[in-house]
Amino acid sequence: MEKEDPCGVSLSTLLRGEGKDAMSSKVTYRQQYTRCGKQRCRKCREGAGHGPYWYAYWSENGRTISKYIGMQRPTDAEVAGPAETQSQTSHQDSMADQALPPGTPQPVLRIYLLGQFRVERRTGSEWQPVTNRTWQRRRARALLGCLLSSPGRRLGREQTMEALWPELDIETAANRLNGAVHELRQILEPEISRPAASSMLRLQREVLELADRTRIWVDADDFESLLNQANTTSDLQQVEHILEEAAALYGGDYLLEELYSEWATPRREALRRRWMGLLLNLAELRAARGALASAIEPLDRLLVSDPIHETAVRQLMLLLTQLDRRGEALQAYHRLNTVLQRDYGNEPLPETRELYEDLRQGHFQAPRPKLLARPADEPDNLSPPLIQAPPLSEIIDTNTLSATEPQEAQEAFPRPVFQPGRYNQSPLIGRDRELEAMRQVMSAFSRRESLKEQSAGSNGTHTSWTTHFLLLMGEAGIGKTRLAEELSHEANTQGWSVVWSRSYEQEGTIPYRPWTE
Repeated sequence: MEKEDPCGVSLSTLLRGEGKDAMSSKVTYRQQYTRCGKQRCRKCREGAGHGPYWYAYWSENGRTISKYIGMQRPTDAEVAGPAETQSQTSHQDSMADQALPPGTPQPVLRIYLLGQFRVERRTGSEWQPVTNRTWQRRRARALLGCLLSSPGRRLGREQTMEALWPELDIETAANRLNGAVHELRQILEPEISRPAASSMLRLQREVLELADRTRIWVDADDFESLLNQANTTSDLQQVEHILEEAAALYGGDYLLEELYSEWATPRREALRRRWMGLLLNLAELRAARGALASAIEPLDRLLVSDPIHETAVRQLMLLLTQLDRRGEALQAYHRLNTVLQRDYGNEPLPETRELYEDLRQGHFQAPRPKLLARPADEPDNLSPPLIQAPPLSEIIDTNTLSATEPQEAQEAFPRPVFQPGRYNQSPLIGRDRELEAMRQVMSAFSRRESLKEQSAGSNGTHTSWTTHFLLLMGEAGIGKTRLAEELSHEANTQGWSVVWSRSYEQEGTIPYRPWTE
């Protein structure tokens, strides 16, 4: 199955060198790791983190575009090597050159805080990563992260010392801060001869201040700017494009190397919440325009990071059901239930359990999402959904019997009734022998049951019904469904009650699934 790209051309098509002229470059793949930020997570504490997560990169109209692929790299895909990774920058890299209005001087530094903490410097038309020995010193990196986490990129000296070295006395902390300031100035401006005259990191009236976005581009700031822009855009197609750009920027949680620093926690949690809201909204926008398979991708990415996000689980269950993958929808619930009980001793929310029961019992009807206008006074956090599915009470089949009806009249679930108008959509050809054999079985059953009823009526005794079973088998595509429709039409005209159901390929491992259904 081919994956869709944002412009409607499959990645496999791009790999073959076809598609639009604007997409003439090849597609390469890179892997990334993320850290969840949880203290008990062994993957983050002892390993590289969660992943790898694979991304595809290609050039389009002079811009580098990225797309999240998943945890498995596509077969026969070209993986970017170290040299190519540096020369072919990702979509995150190109955002630094496009974040400012035309005519504004381009930044000379860009800093990545989402995922791997790194600094890159512009050298001519290329960006080179900063990897010198000074950059490896933690106090300079901590000072840079602390200033970027502060409003306006400015912080008083005493506040900085309290945030970075709260356990030290003021004299020791002041010495460390002076050394960190000197080292950070050398990182930001290695060619400067007199660090005290730095324009990137200034100290005025006991206040440390970093240069603004015209000199230093930061991915976290641009991520928030894109979300704010999406909140003020009314064109849903443009909103989806903006959200895709923001999702490409979020390479991981904010400043993970400062995982236990209190000054980094508030912004890390705020950015993570907005990222989760972004993925939910992106999934809803894609589902609203009918791209159901594409809508699953952001939900999968969210659930890899947070397996117990129940809103994402419910959206995933709805999408899978609409794609006739109900077995996978039920499995998504079982995974959630297992994790909650194993790790938290809890169970899913009532609305999640209710949706699961409706899917399991067959009460569910696929909803049509409703587009909602965003209120003018809504805060810029993208947490409320742009699209809302109908309430669960509206998607339950209206044929479900009420609780006031007699118990014996209620059914386990409303079975779909055969529609007589469906059978004549195409003529039945070449199945006369099979159809006649099926007619004989049906006629024999009718005669036998008629005799039993007459016998029971004459002597006043009750005769139980006998179950008959007819199995129609054959290779895929040879007309089994059409033949069953013809027989169902004849049974319907003779007064039989005809109902239809289906079993799913994903449920093949469940014993006797068609019979339990």
